[in-house]
Amino acid sequence: MEITLPSMSDKKWTCADLLSSYRFWGITFFFLVLSFIGSLGSSYGVYFWSKSLSIPADRIG
Repeated sequence: MEITLPSMSDKKWTCADLLSSYRFWGITFFFLVLSFIGSLGSSYGVYFWSKSLSIPADRIG
């Protein structure tokens, strides 16, 4: 599979080129870290509210 960008009409990108590029892995790693931080934040939010309001965690959300 080849991908041609309009701005780079002479360069054809294959699947192997995309998977070996630093930009692809940088963006992938960035969104993985972002989702990991989001899941940690949501679980800490439940812990914070259960401790500060003194109610069980299963009654939150």
